[in-house]
Amino acid sequence: MEIATGVLQIVNIFLEPITRQLGYLFKCREKVQIPDLEANIEATERSGKAATGEAQQWFNRARELEHEADEVVERYHDNKCCFGGLCPNCPSNYKSGRQATKKLSQITTHINLANTVNWSMDRPPPVGREMPTASITGQSTFDKNVTKILECLSNNELGVIGIHGMGGVGKTTVMLEINNSPSQNQGFKRVIWITVSTDVNITRIQKEVMKKLGMNVEDEDMIAERLFSASKEQRFVLILDDLWEKLDLNAIGVPRPNPQNKCKIIITTRSLIVCNRMETDLKIKVDVLLEEEAWILFREKARNVVGLPSIEPIACKVLKECGGLPLAIIVVGCAMRDKDNVHVWENALRALREATMEIEGMEREVFVPLKYSYDELQDENIRQCFLYCSLFPEDCEIEKDNLAERWMCEGLLGRVDSVEDARNKGHGLIEKLIDSCMIEQVRRTDYFVKLHDVIRDVAIRIGSTREGGGFIVEAGLGLKEALRVEEWGEAQQALKVLDLHGTGIKCSQLDFVGLDVVPSLKSLEFLCLSNLRVVRRIWKGDGDHHLLNLRFLLIEDCDVLKNVLLANVVQCLPCLEEMAIMRCRGLEEIISGGQVGQNITLPELKKLQLNGLVKLKSICENAPSLERISVRGYPKLRRLPQGLREAEMLRLIEGEKEWWEGLEWEDERTNSTLLPLFVEIKS
Repeated sequence: MEIATGVLQIVNIFLEPITRQLGYLFKCREKVQIPDLEANIEATERSGKAATGEAQQWFNRARELEHEADEVVERYHDNKCCFGGLCPNCPSNYKSGRQATKKLSQITTHINLANTVNWSMDRPPPVGREMPTASITGQSTFDKNVTKILECLSNNELGVIGIHGMGGVGKTTVMLEINNSPSQNQGFKRVIWITVSTDVNITRIQKEVMKKLGMNVEDEDMIAERLFSASKEQRFVLILDDLWEKLDLNAIGVPRPNPQNKCKIIITTRSLIVCNRMETDLKIKVDVLLEEEAWILFREKARNVVGLPSIEPIACKVLKECGGLPLAIIVVGCAMRDKDNVHVWENALRALREATMEIEGMEREVFVPLKYSYDELQDENIRQCFLYCSLFPEDCEIEKDNLAERWMCEGLLGRVDSVEDARNKGHGLIEKLIDSCMIEQVRRTDYFVKLHDVIRDVAIRIGSTREGGGFIVEAGLGLKEALRVEEWGEAQQALKVLDLHGTGIKCSQLDFVGLDVVPSLKSLEFLCLSNLRVVRRIWKGDGDHHLLNLRFLLIEDCDVLKNVLLANVVQCLPCLEEMAIMRCRGLEEIISGGQVGQNITLPELKKLQLNGLVKLKSICENAPSLERISVRGYPKLRRLPQGLREAEMLRLIEGEKEWWEGLEWEDERTNSTLLPLFVEIKS
């Protein structure tokens, strides 16, 4: 009996620390029960607040610990005795004690964490907060864009969507409609709207996203990690509005959407380049309003005054100057609201055409925002190329090759070795301007671009305020007489491009131009003569070498012109690289006046384009650098000069099959040499 008593004393000594640990566990289990905290949170929610994500995570872990503590206690009660309850189960009790010690430590740590948790926050919107939108909603073009984007939200293969278009076209308004649309809630727990703008601040963006996800992290070093973890658990739509450069999603802590997490990121930007750098899965361009849609919006802003018989014709012209751009239509429409004075409308039309920004709101609400696009262009060189486009008349369709050549002649392309190099470099810049929504691709063809009316006004305004401007903008003003010399000032001395195309200047007695005797054109590189219907001669032929830098010569629609160059003028054109002669119905020779046996050479000529020269009989004899000839329009040209077979750089002869088959050859060698270079042009 004494032995039994001694054993029990030893067992009790052994069990005492175990029992003590279980006692602590019981007390901690009571502490981890959370009805009081939950009651406080419920009261907070009734006051318009909501539990934070941190609070929810703390509650979830507390419930887990509560359940685990119950399991330890239950196992202890189930296994504390053995032999029918006559003897303590020492191994089991020892194990329970160790489990109790471990669980006690976990519970204590978790209770202490409660002091660091941010329990409540302003209640976030259930999905996305409804925001006010502009009045272009309901237009068919607008509705089509909204429908297309909503369809993308249900396509799991499309994670990142780029909405692009020029400034003021309505990209943000489209996305506001998406944000407000009841149908946008396709299982998404959050729609998060972030306006990025030009000043990209990663920390600000992170904090805005976290706030809308119901998170609060004091340690900024942990923001990206915590944000990444939380955003993976919630299916979200992240709208990044007004993006100007690539945004590093990893740096923010936002996971890239994929078919597994089914999240979406939608960006709005003025630049297609930004869409590409963000690796968008789909790009949607927001275009200007159709004519009927523009009129509906304009009438809504200016009201019924635009329907008055005396006002409507002018109002239509005013609206046309807005070019379907919603931002401009809204600003101008509001400025002209209820104004029934014809003279006021006429003055507004003048102000728009002259890009003076006199109309109330145009400077602040249209010019300043659109100038951001100009400021964000890559460098000063491409900005100059953009401003140059304002020299073309309003609504003018500009041929890409022609534009590149003009940029070259103005020195805007930097160092180029040939006209072809200039075209290649120029086309690259044109694509950048298109991608930045500064110029537009003409829809029916890939060869032409144009400047939107409002963007052109912005360009003219920028150009007019720059010091030392290099452009005289008279395009589209319907000139009927040449500018006076004093209006040019010293511009002639530096003139590189001279183009009188499309003007109404009339010189009915003009028989010859005589540009070779004008000393002030020594810097001229690009010369375009067009629609000089009565001019018989371009050159006087006895002047000094004043066109030594001429590289490109374009002559078109000069019906009575008999030749392009005189033999003694050719030597004055050592840099001429390209000639394009088109629709000169009376032209018979490219070069005339040479002596028999005289070697007349155009040493740098690389490209010769002949189109619609029905009476043409001969072309230049010697052009050793010639690379390409293009002949269209069934000329009377029956022989190609023998010198062509010596042109080692010649790679292409284009023409109609009928013309080629009608050619006469002085020898078979010339025929066999040139035949592989011929490519038929379909009529």
